[in-house]
Amino acid sequence: MSESAVKQGTKKKKQLSPFQELFMKEIKPKVKPLEAQRKKMVQTAYIIAFGFFIAGCIFNYIYCKYIALDTYNLNIMIGAYAPVVIAVFITGKIYKNKIRAIVLPKILSYAGDFKMGIKPTFKSTAGKLKASEKKEQANLDFNANADSLLHMISYFNKLNLFTNFNFAYINEHITGKYKGIDLNIYETELWHIELPNSNKNSGFRMPKKKYNGIILNFKCPKTITTQTLVLKDKQSPNNNTEKLKKVNLEDPLFENYFDVYSSDQIESRTLLTPAFMNRMVTLCNEKNEVGVNMSVSFMNGYVNIAVASKKAWFDVPFFRPVTQYANYKVIIKNFMTILSIIDTLKYSEE
Repeated sequence: MSESAVKQGTKKKKQLSPFQELFMKEIKPKVKPLEAQRKKMVQTAYIIAFGFFIAGCIFNYIYCKYIALDTYNLNIMIGAYAPVVIAVFITGKIYKNKIRAIVLPKILSYAGDFKMGIKPTFKSTAGKLKASEKKEQANLDFNANADSLLHMISYFNKLNLFTNFNFAYINEHITGKYKGIDLNIYETELWHIELPNSNKNSGFRMPKKKYNGIILNFKCPKTITTQTLVLKDKQSPNNNTEKLKKVNLEDPLFENYFDVYSSDQIESRTLLTPAFMNRMVTLCNEKNEVGVNMSVSFMNGYVNIAVASKKAWFDVPFFRPVTQYANYKVIIKNFMTILSIIDTLKYSEE
């Protein structure tokens, strides 16, 4: 037997991880037919963008040459690109939502007892639920009106974790049970939209994004009768602050990262034990975005954890091949990062 044959025989076949096997067997075959569609959408987006660029240049030349002499108006170029940006954004969003509907349920079932929940809308969908779904929702106090966007906006405001906003966009709502804890996970964008006011003669202003990230909600195993906030260092409560006073916990390491406000000093110390604070510091010291971008609101018997982030947690990139394994590896990693909060803070062991 030749030396090369011996080497070849001794090579071990690379073993796939469980998630890689899921990708190869159940995800890739489902999304592969969409790759040709994605390429056409991207190609069309580039053609439209180039067309608007040329049109913008021509119009800007005519404007400067014959209308407003020697005046270069950058707003014209920006205005020419605005429809392109909007069109690409909407097209990409439709594409991403289509992929999510196929892929995310499989990823969630792989991660545990999770499923895609009802996305809140302005019109309540509670009446459309099946009897089994209504019974399931009734088991969680928080879910009683969680399908109503107006209810969610009101609830997010009461958390006192976010700056002034008046609109919420829920990219994804995930429900499930993790180590005995019923979870709601919202991938959320919070916006402030200022509409024109005829009395002030104010024109239209671009919406401002006030928050982007995850909001994790679950029932607290400890009794919560008031509100306690754990905010990033030097962040202040945003609303209803007259009853919230700063709490000094005499833990300099914890206070390097967080400030605590509460309407009940005693209850806040019951919630934030030395061991709990040490675990929150651990999240920060892991040098990932969870710890340093995390804030917590204990309210109405629930723990509400916000993790701000610029990324999309569960999206498949529009400008990357849909069959790439790396796309889905990132999604499962992001989801397990969220669950790691429960593990690190040890709520499942309360």
